[in-house]
Amino acid sequence: MPRRPTITVWLPLTILLACTYTAASCSSFALASQNRGPTRDAIKEDEARRERFQRTAEVFQALQLREGSWIADVGAGGGFFTVRMAPIAGKV
Repeated sequence: MPRRPTITVWLPLTILLACTYTAASCSSFALASQNRGPTRDAIKEDEARRERFQRTAEVFQALQLREGSWIADVGAGGGFFTVRMAPIAGKV
């Protein structure tokens, strides 16, 4: 029988969800709300800024992601974390 996730899984996931929620104010979202789509350069710049701001590598280290990990990116929005976690977990 598979092992059920414990608090060591749920706490980091809760933190990840909170980080994802706060990211809604990124500049690419602001541009889209003004009926102007962001340029490709603006998206790349925003992604790099968001990587630094949200400390993606540190979040993944805290989550102890590894191949075979069970991941639930609740409220994924544009999938910023999802596309970065998928290659680590392996099977999606």
